[in-house]
Amino acid sequence: MKLRAAGAGFYTSSDGTKYPRLQLLTIEGLLDGTQHLQRPLHVRDVTFKSAPKHRSNVSKNLELALTKNADADD
Repeated sequence: MKLRAAGAGFYTSSDGTKYPRLQLLTIEGLLDGTQHLQRPLHVRDVTFKSAPKHRSNVSKNLELALTKNADADD
């Protein structure tokens, strides 16, 4: 079983660190601290693109003319 787990290879994270793809752990080892799960840290920047920043431009606001236009025909 250990040979098959070792034969699964390694996962290389975005920072170049390698982690075993399959890890054989026991509940006893996890609880007494003799074993621990090897996993990459979560990095948000790598997976998702960030949305563009909102740029408010007051000069581009539209104005609504509420007065009667002198050129308009009634």
